[in-house]
Amino acid sequence: SVEDRRAHEEAIVAEYHRALQPHGVRDYPLDTCMDDYRYGHLHGPLITVMGAAFSQRTARGDDMFVAMASRCCAAIDDLGTLSLL
Repeated sequence: SVEDRRAHEEAIVAEYHRALQPHGVRDYPLDTCMDDYRYGHLHGPLITVMGAAFSQRTARGDDMFVAMASRCCAAIDDLGTLSLL
């Protein structure tokens, strides 16, 4: 849910960033990782539209696409993703 993402995303991105260190990723600041996470949300609307366009309609599918669209757009807004452009 939007609330779950808001509550946990910073800790999850920070843990992801820490997990990169043992794999040789050294010159990648946490701020850059967070910006990349913010940029990544721009894929949400694209994937949602493409999925909806190329699938069979069902009530369950419609609910899923509405959830996907509203959640990714909320993330883009919350994270100020468009201000990075």
